[in-house]
Amino acid sequence: MARPAPTLIPAHPEILSKIQDWLSFLGQEKNYSDHTLNAYRGDLLDFFRFMQNYMGKEMDFSLWPGLERSAFRSWLAERQSRQHQAVSQARALSALKSFSRYLVKMNIPSPPSLETFKGPKLPRSLPKALNETEANNAIDHAPSLARDDWQGARDNAILLLLYGSGLRISEALHLTPSHFALEMETTQSLNILGKGQKERLVPLLPEVARAVSHYVKLCPFILEKKEPLFRGARGKQINPRLIQGLMQKLRRELNLPDTATPHALRHSFATHLLAGGADLRTIQELLGHSSLSTTQRYADMDSIKMMEIYQAAHPRK
Repeated sequence: MARPAPTLIPAHPEILSKIQDWLSFLGQEKNYSDHTLNAYRGDLLDFFRFMQNYMGKEMDFSLWPGLERSAFRSWLAERQSRQHQAVSQARALSALKSFSRYLVKMNIPSPPSLETFKGPKLPRSLPKALNETEANNAIDHAPSLARDDWQGARDNAILLLLYGSGLRISEALHLTPSHFALEMETTQSLNILGKGQKERLVPLLPEVARAVSHYVKLCPFILEKKEPLFRGARGKQINPRLIQGLMQKLRRELNLPDTATPHALRHSFATHLLAGGADLRTIQELLGHSSLSTTQRYADMDSIKMMEIYQAAHPRK
């Protein structure tokens, strides 16, 4: 059982204010998701409250530049005692470094020891993709789980955008009618604004364009050009949890693996392109990855699967 967190002194008001300013900047200017922003907020509050107890006095920005490596090491050690895993530790340290760089822009010096401080090494994780049959079955079966025909058409279109165009769920749900041609069925590509305000052009398969057009024709709500395209039952922008819940139902209905999530369809898009002969640079552009090393994971996964098949099938194994 995890140890309870120690009693924490509330963070200094000036620190709380700067944290909120930073989170607003990430949300409005960098297009970070609410989920990420909430995680970052918790990480920073955890750090500054810990530091006040660690130092034995109120922590404010006059003390911030003088923090030494031992302070950051003690914070991570205390988090580990509360059973925070390596991924959580790395995210918290990354959030703190990002906040520090933001403060420098606000003329608040950074602790020199922070930028060079290294967190725990993470295991090299591989994307969890569905095979082609599983992905297609999930997309085809989704409409049958909806209450109304228009909602079934909506769910089908969203899943097709994830698997057919490799969109993140947040990117799909932020689409508006203005992203598409006047005749939606003729749309051949989408201009997507992804993480870090990075734009990319994503080809749109005719089947995906037809699915979106079919949803628009059935949707009972007026879809203004600059308003969210995909709506919930009451006409508001659809919540990502609805699509996550849909995939949960599909896992039960179709006996899909636990890794069958909305994001798994994006992984499947990349994995199946690679298997079909696409090069990593092209996949990098389609996914909107800043670094080719991120995309390289798909090639690593493909090699691992190939070796597993080889070892299982070779007669001299």
